[in-house]
Amino acid sequence: MRYVNFPIKSKVLYDIIDVPNSLVRISLFVNNEKNKINFRILNPDQKIIVDFHDKIHIFYKYNATITGNYTYIVSNKFNDIPLKITIAVNQGQSCDVKLNQEHINSTYIMIQNIKHLMKNAKFAARFLTKKYDSHYDYVQKHNRNFYFYAMIETFVLIIIFFFQLCYIKSLVNNK
Repeated sequence: MRYVNFPIKSKVLYDIIDVPNSLVRISLFVNNEKNKINFRILNPDQKIIVDFHDKIHIFYKYNATITGNYTYIVSNKFNDIPLKITIAVNQGQSCDVKLNQEHINSTYIMIQNIKHLMKNAKFAARFLTKKYDSHYDYVQKHNRNFYFYAMIETFVLIIIFFFQLCYIKSLVNNK
């Protein structure tokens, strides 16, 4: 898959198709919705496969029946300023390949593996959630106890401080 993002006035792109009867998908976007472009696809014999005029977005797929250089022509003849264009070309599997039982079996096995992995991940997430909740409850209980004992210790220290002040005052008064 190829992605190209470029400012254009007119641009010619080439794509080499190695496998006959390949499915080719093209997506083309003009980044400025107010302006439109023309788009043309030529096969290796220079025959027009498709010709789009005044488009903003293009989604097209075709069967590349012969191997060789396919030409994509993007033109911006109607605008004075170059437009920014994004184009993606993807050459897929040959259209001659048919779906068989082996494809279905391998896909089914992959789905079963994904299902098993998701079940394990869900179990692990549930286990970790329970572990976190129990740990949170334990910490919260001890934090309440810690606050309570810290308050008691503060009051005891305040009382000891007052007794020390009274003791020092009595020593100073006796002398």
